[in-house]
Amino acid sequence: MNPDRILETVRRRNLTAEETRRILRTVELDLQEVLDEAFQTSRRRLRVYRPHPNYPSISITGGWCELDCRHCRRVYLKAMEWAERPELLERRLRELADSGGVGCLISGGYTKSGRLPVEPFLDALKNGSEMGLRMNMHPGLVDSETACRIASSGVEVASMDAPGDPYTVRWVHGLDATPMDYARAMRNLSEAGVKVCPHVCVGLHGGRVRGELNAVRMVYGLGIRNLTFIILIPTPGTDFQHVEPPRPTEVAALVAL
Repeated sequence: MNPDRILETVRRRNLTAEETRRILRTVELDLQEVLDEAFQTSRRRLRVYRPHPNYPSISITGGWCELDCRHCRRVYLKAMEWAERPELLERRLRELADSGGVGCLISGGYTKSGRLPVEPFLDALKNGSEMGLRMNMHPGLVDSETACRIASSGVEVASMDAPGDPYTVRWVHGLDATPMDYARAMRNLSEAGVKVCPHVCVGLHGGRVRGELNAVRMVYGLGIRNLTFIILIPTPGTDFQHVEPPRPTEVAALVAL
């Protein structure tokens, strides 16, 4: 079979990284060749951003989270600034704007339904937007009404988890949800006018690659043409602190495809 057709098949099907490598070996395609091709593509399309002190991450729930996910256990909330009341958030946004800040990431813990409890903070966010701040948010599994309210507050971007395996959602996040629930939330936000930036965590299933290609297909099917890959970090204080993260070749094979 033509190697180009093999690669197209790999891109379209829900394959694990190991299955992908097996197919590439079968047709005697060198992974390095695929990576080189992907690198040339990325040089035309890839934008790189780095964290900046003028764009802080702010938790509107402090250290609170009802989900207590296996890969986080609230550890990541500790590294954020905390603004647990609307007046505290508005004060921080004003300080940020007055000091020449660019914007911020609005994040925090989720409810048991997988949503950021953002409703009490929307007026503060709107005021922040009117100050010229550019805001990104981790909204979670929002319905269409909440998505519209988020859009009206001036939030420009929603960074969304994009899992590809229903068992991973239940086992890692403890949520009675499926990848389609995440797809529905992304569609709600897109239709409300918020730019959606899906995040695929490679190795989220305890270090194993499971469902990531399915997640990529899901995002593509929604008509979203930007995607962020993040890699599981075995973080101290979490259930996964001692797991082996995905190998660089596994990540490379997934990203290249």
